[in-house]
Amino acid sequence: MWPHPVLDDLADLIPSPHHPVALGAAAYAAGATPEEAALAAAYHAITGPATAAVRLLGLDPVAVHALLADLTPDLTAVAAQACLPTSGGWESLPAYSSPALDLLAEQHAQAEVRLFIS
Repeated sequence: MWPHPVLDDLADLIPSPHHPVALGAAAYAAGATPEEAALAAAYHAITGPATAAVRLLGLDPVAVHALLADLTPDLTAVAAQACLPTSGGWESLPAYSSPALDLLAEQHAQAEVRLFIS
């Protein structure tokens, strides 16, 4: 998307990097601030599952996106908190680790039948 030596180096070193690593490199290449990168990560963390819920559960997309819009102040606050030098580290964030999701992602990558490619 943005030709940049950092992205080239990442592709050479790790052909399929973990999403946070790829997002960080892409944000850097695009010239995003740490706050913008954190907001993009937070936004992705809630919109991906929301979109899947609409598709898999047949939820009303307008209602789901209204809920996402209502979460904007919290999303912005979490992204800002993640960038504070005195934030207390990872422990102060609402979800600083998700080992179960990482394990499921590894299983999903090896599955013969997958619901989503991404």
